[in-house]
Amino acid sequence: MYTNTRFGELLKVLPKNTFKRCVEQHRSDKHNKGFDSWGQLISLMYAQLSGCRSLRELEVSYNSHSAHHYHLGCGPIKRSTLSDANRQRDAGVFESFCQQLMGRAHRRVRNEIKDLLYLLDSTPICLRGRGYEWTQARSMSRLKIHLLYSPDKQLPCDARITASTQNDIEYGRNVEIEKGAKYVFDKGYCDYNWWHQIDQEGAFFVTRLKRNASIRVLKSRSTEGDILSDEVIEFKNKWPGGGRKNNYVKPLRRIVVHREDHVDW
Repeated sequence: MYTNTRFGELLKVLPKNTFKRCVEQHRSDKHNKGFDSWGQLISLMYAQLSGCRSLRELEVSYNSHSAHHYHLGCGPIKRSTLSDANRQRDAGVFESFCQQLMGRAHRRVRNEIKDLLYLLDSTPICLRGRGYEWTQARSMSRLKIHLLYSPDKQLPCDARITASTQNDIEYGRNVEIEKGAKYVFDKGYCDYNWWHQIDQEGAFFVTRLKRNASIRVLKSRSTEGDILSDEVIEFKNKWPGGGRKNNYVKPLRRIVVHREDHVDW
């Protein structure tokens, strides 16, 4: 099954008791009729790793390895049963399990790396083509995945799938800030008060400043090479308008660098 023992070896790292708690939390096996959440998870993982492109192909390939089903805690599948489960079962059980796994990896990252560095970004997910016709009627042909990533360990530490219309900063505001960590993100996470929160938590951030930001230069440093300017700045407006208050009053460092295609702030 998936090159004999390789798939089984992969499943050994999945904490089944943790998955059972997720099932109980979401009650995803309440109306189980012989095909439980664990069997669905195994079949979906097999489909992803084996490159199956249809339920028919998955059914034939998966069931051809029946000798391994017992050891994986599952049985043969029928494409109609899997189709019903994919349509009716709450996907939240798999999301919760994924969050649990990333939480474990995150704790290992924190224990092994002294200088924590996280990248925060998002990317759209396009759901179009055969099998995704249902997304057109529900205006769900585009989703978005938000990801907190540790480049040192090459591990995702947190992820959320939302509607494509959700602003990046809405996810950023819910990220648990760790003292001493460094967060790198783009202009989509521009919220001075959130930056203030990061600073108050004892963490650091690197981002790109919007060109229309109202700032005052406090000090200029000498530069060389591709560094065009190196300045200490502060925001001019404590009340930027609309009844909003800018709580970030500490100085910031702005560096402008030259790149072949454009200039980065």
